[in-house]
Amino acid sequence: MFFVISVHLLRIMPTDTELRALMFNVFNLLFLTCNGMFYMLSGKFALQEKCETSKEYFWYYYKKIWGLVVPIVLYMLLRYSHDANYTFLSSGFWMGFIQHLLSNYSSIEYWYLYVLVGNILLAPFMGTALRNTSNFGLCIFLFIGLFFNAMYTYMPLFGLTWSWKYPLESWTLYFYLGFVVDRIIVTKKQKAGVFIVGILSIFVSLLQIYAGKANNIYDLAPTFTCISCMMYMLLKSISIKNNIMQTILLFVSKHSFGIYMVHMTVLNSVIAIRPMNDNLYIEYLITTTFIILIISLATGFIFDEVIVIPLKKGMFKLAKGIENRVHNG
Repeated sequence: MFFVISVHLLRIMPTDTELRALMFNVFNLLFLTCNGMFYMLSGKFALQEKCETSKEYFWYYYKKIWGLVVPIVLYMLLRYSHDANYTFLSSGFWMGFIQHLLSNYSSIEYWYLYVLVGNILLAPFMGTALRNTSNFGLCIFLFIGLFFNAMYTYMPLFGLTWSWKYPLESWTLYFYLGFVVDRIIVTKKQKAGVFIVGILSIFVSLLQIYAGKANNIYDLAPTFTCISCMMYMLLKSISIKNNIMQTILLFVSKHSFGIYMVHMTVLNSVIAIRPMNDNLYIEYLITTTFIILIISLATGFIFDEVIVIPLKKGMFKLAKGIENRVHNG
């Protein structure tokens, strides 16, 4: 969440000197890995789900509808209501919300959800396929994805157009990347290799940025994929043993979805009353990120506890009750 908020704060970071411009570019490369890591973590867990019986499929999709799809709709309704000044009874409010839900919000920070949901729906099938694939097969799977993303990225730099299609194009590859990396990168040498390639990729990306050849540099470029894998493995390697810190992190992670869904509204409000201090921009970036995180956490916690969680628990209880009656009947 720190990276997510920080990368959106970077838009007001000064770049009027060479050092500030360099720091902006480095921060951008590192903080934007939050996108790749989000998909990697989401896929890592979703692809572990095993569905074989009709009952298992039912509960998988039931949980995803009430645990993911419905919260998405509710948080988007909260955002739209705020932007529309809570004019629920005004002409066109609900049609406007439906249009934003179906399409318009795909062009703001909610864009990742429009890629995520489809992959979540396919996860039981793709997970079965990947779990039954050998490590060598997973390497081929990864190579094919990186090859197509490389073509999308680098062909335009040579004045060429690449139109060959690939089912897992765009950010979809990242959804499967966490699962694949966990399977094929296991030894210390392999992990060290990922870190070395990740560091080199940062330097290569910076060279491309300064050369004006930064096509897809923050998403599909294989260099960015390597940086994301490095940050993903770094995140996995961190061990928090302090009980208080563990409790805090668990609490934040529980409400991380709510934090993400409201953080831009909070961010815009905070920077409006707390503008950037050009002389202390690093301190500003850190302190303002924490302020936004705390306010977003409080907002997400209230919305979750008052609306999202009770609704989800109620629907699970209802489904369980129906299942028990059918079973006992």
